[in-house]
Amino acid sequence: YRFLILIFLISVVSNQVAFSQNVAEKFNNAMDAYNKQLFADAHKIFESVIEDYGIEDEIYASARFYSANSLLKMGKKDEAASGFEFITNNVVWSKFREESLFTLGLIYFEIERYALSRKNHLLLIYQYPNSDYVGSAMYWIGESYAAEGKLDEAIDFLNQAIEDKSSNRFRDHSLYALAS
Repeated sequence: YRFLILIFLISVVSNQVAFSQNVAEKFNNAMDAYNKQLFADAHKIFESVIEDYGIEDEIYASARFYSANSLLKMGKKDEAASGFEFITNNVVWSKFREESLFTLGLIYFEIERYALSRKNHLLLIYQYPNSDYVGSAMYWIGESYAAEGKLDEAIDFLNQAIEDKSSNRFRDHSLYALAS
């Protein structure tokens, strides 16, 4: 009887090890495709990792993020937005949430959904006040207000973006937008 239990436990453990290697191998293949800019292939493989894996950890979050980013790189903004929305709403513990909020704000700005753009950038600013994206998020919030003709609000955010010298990659754009 003990022998049967031991055999059963060994088979369960070996199946788990094989499964883990299979998922890790798939993930590595997906990252290789992504790095080679084969985004359609990468997206497909990342999606299979997400389906097969089922454990919500950093590998799962990474697969979700890079799957959405692959869609974005293929120009599928609406589908990419859905992927990033999933991360921001459901994978709140991940290091990828912060970047997902920023990217989602950019996508919504590009498709002229300014209120949603601001919502995501404001969430980023309030939930990650030390983020490297804070200054840039303020710039995009200012631009979204300017696009809607809300100049007072635009000026406020553009001034804040200019003051944030450490995390605003768009500082010169902020100065130019404010001057305009």
